Formats: sequence, C-alpha cells, structure tokens
Amino acid sequence: AAQQQQQQAQQQQQAQEDAGGEDIGNEPNVMVAGCTHGTVGPIVRGTYTLSGENHGKPAYKKDSQVNGLDVMMYYWDER
Repeated sequence: AAQQQQQQAQQQQQAQEDAGGEDIGNEPNVMVAGCTHGTVGPIVRGTYTLSGENHGKPAYKKDSQVNGLDVMMYYWDER
C-alpha cells in the first residue's frame, strides 16, 4: 500500500511538472480522495476551499465539518 501511494505521488508530481506547474498553489478548490484509513479517511476526504495562508503557502478549509469541527489543510515548516 505504501509503495502504491508513493508511485501515485510520483505520477502526480510528474504530471504537474509536465504541465509546467503554473497552477500549483493557485487553485481555489482542492479535492482529497483515496484515503482508506478507517478513522482518517472520513476526516480528510472531501472538497476544500482556499481560505488563507500559512507560512506563505495556501491554506484550505474543508467545505463540510466533521463531528462539528472544521478541517484545515495547510503547509507547516519548522519555524
């Protein structure tokens, strides 16, 4: 499973490089799919909308709450 995920990530990265990468970080919406973990999957799967910035990178908020809580996706570095 980990090897398959790594291959998918490499394919996505290659597709972005082939496309020139111009839209990376500029998308107003992001769809997360494919996580089959029983606990994590239902939390992270879904559509996210650009909602701000964190550490100079785009931050996204999930369009629906999970258990009454907002779900965010954002870049984090070692600051």
